[in-house]
Amino acid sequence: MPESKYQFPDGPDAASKMRAIYQSTSAEERAFQSLPNPGRPRLTPRDHEYNRKVKQLFENIIPGLPIDADAPELRREPACMETVVEGVMKQLNITGHSWINELKEAWPQIINAEIARQTIPGKLENNILFVYVISSTALFELRRTRLKEIEAAVKKFAPEKKIRYVKLMVNSVNV
Repeated sequence: MPESKYQFPDGPDAASKMRAIYQSTSAEERAFQSLPNPGRPRLTPRDHEYNRKVKQLFENIIPGLPIDADAPELRREPACMETVVEGVMKQLNITGHSWINELKEAWPQIINAEIARQTIPGKLENNILFVYVISSTALFELRRTRLKEIEAAVKKFAPEKKIRYVKLMVNSVNV
């Protein structure tokens, strides 16, 4: 074997030598682990499972070889995006606007069918309802001729929301 390649230890003391090398690399193991920090003082059960997998990886490590950055032992199971977003919203005490979802479902019944094909309710911010329109030409026409009709229909749908006015905006995606 050429001298440039790593010479793996063999013989009766090889296992104890490898264990000694492993014990000396515990600082590297800590670099892979999830640890508490000021932003996240408590570890989640998922973090504990990840740390267990890091320990498993370092138990099977061969000295002298690089550690695979995407080792199968360290891969986390994929999570549903909806679950992740709901968890973050819950941690930040953000409530979803279920009223907007109700408005979107009832939108074709609330307003004229022609307007409903070109618009969709977007968000409610400071008692201002943002309604997205399909194009700038439709925006111009609706703002000029139908804005009062849309405002009246929305205020009638949810009088308890005390909507000040409706603001029409061009949507970047198709409605």
